[in-house]
Amino acid sequence: SGQVDGLRIDHVDGLADPGRYLQQLRDAVGQDIPIYVEKILAPGEDLPKSWPVQGSTGYEFIAAQVPVLLDPAGFLAMRQAYAGIAGQQAPVADKMREAKLRMIRVNFAGEVKALVGQGAELLRLDEETMNRALEELLLAFPRYRTYAAQGEMSAEDRELVDQVLEGAKPRLDEMAADAAWSIADLLKGEGRLAGGGVGTDLFRRRFQQLTGPLMAKSLEDTLFFRHVEFLALNEVGGELEPEEGGLDHFHSEMQRRAKTQPSGLSASSTHDTKRGEDARARLFALAEDAPRFAALIEGWRKANRDAVIDVDGKPAPEAEVEWMIFQALIGHWPVDLTTDDREGIADFAERVLAFVEKSLREAKLRTDWNEVDETYEAAVKDYVRTLLLDRPHFVTEFVREIQPLIWAGLTNGLTQTVIKLTAPGVPDIYQGSEALDFSFVDPDNRRPPPFETLSAFDPKAPISFNDPRALAEGWLKQAVIGRGLSLRNRHPQLFLQGRYLPLTITGPRQSHVVAFAREIDGAASITVACRLPIAMLQAGEGLTSEQFWGDTLVEVPEALAGHGWTEILSDRQLSAGNGLLMRELMDGQTIALLISGAG
Repeated sequence: SGQVDGLRIDHVDGLADPGRYLQQLRDAVGQDIPIYVEKILAPGEDLPKSWPVQGSTGYEFIAAQVPVLLDPAGFLAMRQAYAGIAGQQAPVADKMREAKLRMIRVNFAGEVKALVGQGAELLRLDEETMNRALEELLLAFPRYRTYAAQGEMSAEDRELVDQVLEGAKPRLDEMAADAAWSIADLLKGEGRLAGGGVGTDLFRRRFQQLTGPLMAKSLEDTLFFRHVEFLALNEVGGELEPEEGGLDHFHSEMQRRAKTQPSGLSASSTHDTKRGEDARARLFALAEDAPRFAALIEGWRKANRDAVIDVDGKPAPEAEVEWMIFQALIGHWPVDLTTDDREGIADFAERVLAFVEKSLREAKLRTDWNEVDETYEAAVKDYVRTLLLDRPHFVTEFVREIQPLIWAGLTNGLTQTVIKLTAPGVPDIYQGSEALDFSFVDPDNRRPPPFETLSAFDPKAPISFNDPRALAEGWLKQAVIGRGLSLRNRHPQLFLQGRYLPLTITGPRQSHVVAFAREIDGAASITVACRLPIAMLQAGEGLTSEQFWGDTLVEVPEALAGHGWTEILSDRQLSAGNGLLMRELMDGQTIALLISGAG
């Protein structure tokens, strides 16, 4: 009927047989309606090839951009500063095990007990042995789930189960290790229970439906609120330990994406992300200036120590929570919120308080949704109120100190936007995030968008990178999105099926540039974006753009060297030859988008 453009299937891992459901859905809607599944992919994991879908909803795309936005040395400095405030931290893997164990024994105790009873009967084991074996297998599971229905598992899923078994065995005695082996055989459809049966199929189905929510509740809804070392990394689909490899890793992920799901959604904000995309972009910039901000946060903690009170023999808020609060204030402070806007600050404070309450309860350390410690929560909230509502001198200093981060975050935001528009995949623009999005975790990110403000933007207005107001009010971001989507509309095959070509950067500022090309049947685009903007700001102080960039060059492959180019954000005609000099290409811009020919 033309009323539905596509289908997004949330929580697909909760289904007993996702593959069968998706095939039935495809049969019902036909081949022309795209279907996307909300599936959290672990590093190296792909969607099952048998699923008749266009791709995922794109959380792995958010994770893939981390190497572009993160300064690795700055991250290590953040880690060191956090340890100095909160004490030496246990490895992330140990923290994950602790969170998962809590979920197994408390939140999912009923589901685990049912599996233990059923498995013990099938395998003729005592329930205590079965429980120890099952618990360790669940703890060792590194991703959401396997997808065996009736019959045999796929080779990939069998390999995963074997990996899980090897991870669990060292923590088990001989009897429980044998039980774990039998459970693994049961899951794979091997051993004495090969061939299945009602009981075997039911056990496998329940196990597969448990590992997904167990992973989600342990990582996204517990550990992300406990391990608050660097909030930019605490994102759905992401890893608390950044992947190694830098930009090479980013490029390899994009090449892989072009092969595995070229039509999958490329997300940056959704109704389930832990923070709006522009807040995350600003927090990444925080790592670039980690020593300065670590010192500032420590100074703010000392200056407001009288607002910390004792609750049950412990400080409230504790050091880790203070660290989280200051990061949240830095990342989410609205660009246009001034220090004399008391009403605006009060509104922002209410949003911060809701975020803090949810964060404390999700962490499940001193309060919980099921066992609320009202005294502790009130103390932490009073601390936030004191900072924002009772100490204008703090607010004044805070806003002054974060100004470089505000500019850097907006620059990072443009970088992630132009990448999303042109990298493999279909850009997913969550409601309201076409302009600036500094929302907190839900329900804050589900507020009605300011449609009147968004619709007031003139898409035909010229783009100005030199207008601070255009950057600060989100007009520039809207304009870039408008131009980028228009370009995709004119060249759909280029962006849906074109090859992804990483471009080499040479010269004195090569670490501040990421670039790639897309190419198909002679048509091509080139995307160039600045990165690590705080370091750019510091290194470029007092220098002209030409002096800063020097001979920094984006190399253009020989196959594309003969093209003429249109830079669509500035409507300039360019010739690249074998390379694009950054000092000429950027001309005051921080991103550039080129299309071969006249565009």
